[in-house]
Amino acid sequence: MIGHVTEERYAALVAGARELVATMSRCQFALGDHALEIEPMQSQGGAHGPIGRACAPHCSHYALAISRIYVTE
Repeated sequence: MIGHVTEERYAALVAGARELVATMSRCQFALGDHALEIEPMQSQGGAHGPIGRACAPHCSHYALAISRIYVTE
């Protein structure tokens, strides 16, 4: 016994947890890819676009984060 579960159940729980972490990691990278498509990273140095830009890159990333993408209606 490990805690209140058998060793077999413990191994199954650990395997399930590892699968969940892998899924979460893939989701985080996919969300990052979507955010970078909306607002690509700027190259180091050089011109940074027009002066007086209405929204800095972090604004559009924030807009993606707070949008209602989780609603399924």
